[in-house]
Amino acid sequence: MSYISKGPAKGEDWEYKLYFDPDSDDPSVSPHKRIKPWELMSKLKGLVGIDEKIDFVTICKEPLYEWQFTQYFMYHMYVVFKTENWMWTIEKHSDGITLQRSKSLIVTEKYRRHHLRKSVRERLMSDGGRISVHQLIEWLSDNDQLKQKYCYIFSNCKDFAREVFNRVAKFQRIFW
Repeated sequence: MSYISKGPAKGEDWEYKLYFDPDSDDPSVSPHKRIKPWELMSKLKGLVGIDEKIDFVTICKEPLYEWQFTQYFMYHMYVVFKTENWMWTIEKHSDGITLQRSKSLIVTEKYRRHHLRKSVRERLMSDGGRISVHQLIEWLSDNDQLKQKYCYIFSNCKDFAREVFNRVAKFQRIFW
């Protein structure tokens, strides 16, 4: 009961910052852990570099715990997308939003370099992309995504993943 009334589920760990990992494959490249909302347009666009069109987008889910028998209600959702040169993931957790990229699929297997994803992952829906990475960054900024504190009911990983997927996907939309 106390978990619901306070703690990570209510976003008390929320930092109003974006964690960006420019190359999850390369341990010599340091992640940028504290990009503030007003720095999204200038700093993040500069760190991302060349603007690339998002070619393909997938929304995925994984169990919150390894011991779960079902993922019917309790699961984490995140978005994977591909550009010409990179694989990317974007997701919301109780402490902030993470954007990471890699030349390989390792970015889909780890979260913030050190956290392995659960062994059971499921692709829910895929589509072609209709915007670029810079346009996604602009959307994050214009919609104050870093200012929307995590809440397990109203502003969680599922809500965020659906919004990102619907913004990026060419044809398919998720309404559930």
